[in-house]
Amino acid sequence: MEIKSRPVREAATKVYSATLAWSHLKAKHQTDRVGTIVRGTAVQILFTVKARTSAGDPGSHASHMDNLWVGHHTSTPQNAYTGAHQITIKQAGKFAMTQQENEPRQLEGKVALVTGGGNGIGAGICRVLAERGARVAVSDVSLERAQNISAEITDAGGTSIPIAIDVTDVASIDAGVSRVIDEFGQLDICVPNAGVVGSAGFATRSDFNDADWDATNAVNLRGMVNTAEAVLPHMRDRKYGKIVNIASQGGRAPRGADVILGRQIIPYLVSKAGTIQWTHVLAQDVGKHSINVNCICPGTVWTDIWEAIGENRSMFESELGETSKEVFDAAAQTRHPLKVDQTPEDIGYAVAYFASDQASEITGQALNVNAGSVLS
Repeated sequence: MEIKSRPVREAATKVYSATLAWSHLKAKHQTDRVGTIVRGTAVQILFTVKARTSAGDPGSHASHMDNLWVGHHTSTPQNAYTGAHQITIKQAGKFAMTQQENEPRQLEGKVALVTGGGNGIGAGICRVLAERGARVAVSDVSLERAQNISAEITDAGGTSIPIAIDVTDVASIDAGVSRVIDEFGQLDICVPNAGVVGSAGFATRSDFNDADWDATNAVNLRGMVNTAEAVLPHMRDRKYGKIVNIASQGGRAPRGADVILGRQIIPYLVSKAGTIQWTHVLAQDVGKHSINVNCICPGTVWTDIWEAIGENRSMFESELGETSKEVFDAAAQTRHPLKVDQTPEDIGYAVAYFASDQASEITGQALNVNAGSVLS
């Protein structure tokens, strides 16, 4: 089996599903040592095994190659094996992820709710949280999008449910939170991620209008408040909770008029600045209940929002690029000192840390995850 239509980079960024599939496999067939690499578009797990005889006694060591495509394994060892193992994932010789699988996963036993989880950064966050062991409620204003990501997670061996939530509707978010708690019995992690760049027609305008202010405030800011207010009673009662808001590097202090990318984006930038301030004040408010509140400020990540920004700039400032993707690529290259492409999963890794107990002493912080494009 070969997936020639998918680039190596996509296979690598979605390798979480291979890891989950392996976790499911190892429940029946444990190994001594595992190395996971990407060759072409395949995710392969190489491991040494100690075979058992028919009587169950350990036999001699042997080597076995088990090919894992994204979320699918093609062969299964027929005998039971024992031993410690490690998963190491590489892409084109570059270190990507190492996970010690004989230790508990970072978020094992936790339950997470992610709003706007049906695509883009939200989908990347859902994938990483599932990879780290969390049961994930994927929520989106589009139930179909939520179902697609939830199915992707469950097909790979994770636990997930899809929920349709409109964060601008208090009744909708309250009902969604209640369903998560009814389904899983608890809610440990909340990631208010749902966001919009503007109102309908944003990509075709050279200036903002009243509808842009209304849309960005309703979804990006008030929607974030609605989400937190819905989960806080449960978290207060349990004296435990992790809220990780998704802001933007655009919410930081402006770096100059030449990088604002047009007046039409100003309402979006202001809403993200509000997200950062909301994080600060909420952390102070709920800290006494052992609830941590932090936020992530992503950089230049190819999503629907950046596609709209690029389309707008290619229309009004064609020197930046003739297509939306050209504008995006140019922005990423000029902004990122690290000269790397960011992925939605990159944001997910930072969210997973803030959502873990390793970050129990961190609250009220806004972390740039942007390849160095904004330094603060």
